Amino acid sequence: MPLAVVSIEPAARRRRFMAPFAVLGAAVSVVLLVELSTGPATATDAGRYLAYDVDLDFGVQITVLYVLATCLPLLLSSNKRIVVFGVLNLAAVTTLGWLMEAGVISLWCAWAAVTSVVIVVHMRTDSRGAVSHQSSPDT
Repeated sequence: MPLAVVSIEPAARRRRFMAPFAVLGAAVSVVLLVELSTGPATATDAGRYLAYDVDLDFGVQITVLYVLATCLPLLLSSNKRIVVFGVLNLAAVTTLGWLMEAGVISLWCAWAAVTSVVIVVHMRTDSRGAVSHQSSPDT
């Protein structure tokens, strides 16, 4: 997600602010991949959903870094529609995390489907189309 947002950002200054989050997202991905590949992973019946668990030493910190890497680049965009999506995404992630921790229900897959549709609609309706980074103003 952060790399995609960086790649469509026309403002060079904003891309520089976003780039560390793309690196952070890659680092978090590597940590999660290693832990998922080498550590125990479990799935348990949580009543209304299956609760998946990977034994992470710093699970809360990794989760916070994941949310920062995936949400902050959206909020730093010069495209107002992407910023609005970022605000809604942050609210949804917070709500979904709370619902899951409270044992109510897990709707992460449903939210992933919604975000996929939003991304496709944005790509098809963005009036700027493909933007060249060299000729874009720095905002």
